[in-house]
Amino acid sequence: MTALHIASENDNVTLDKIVLLVQAGVNVHALDSDGLTALDFAKTRTGDDASSVVNYLSQHSKTPQAKETQTSLWDYLRDILQHTKSS
Repeated sequence: MTALHIASENDNVTLDKIVLLVQAGVNVHALDSDGLTALDFAKTRTGDDASSVVNYLSQHSKTPQAKETQTSLWDYLRDILQHTKSS
């Protein structure tokens, strides 16, 4: 669990503090021990800025890094299938 996970679920931590964490380079894709991201934690917020925090993290979770990871996974699976067919 990262500082961003903790900040994201805490209604006392304002959006500007979360922005600072993200700008400082905290990994928005980091998973806790249950496989949850800070965005998942933010969705449990009930404070006034809950939707702003969710929207901000949602936008920052859609990065080229995530797309590259997805592409790499598909390439990996394709390679496995091709290897299986040729065996």
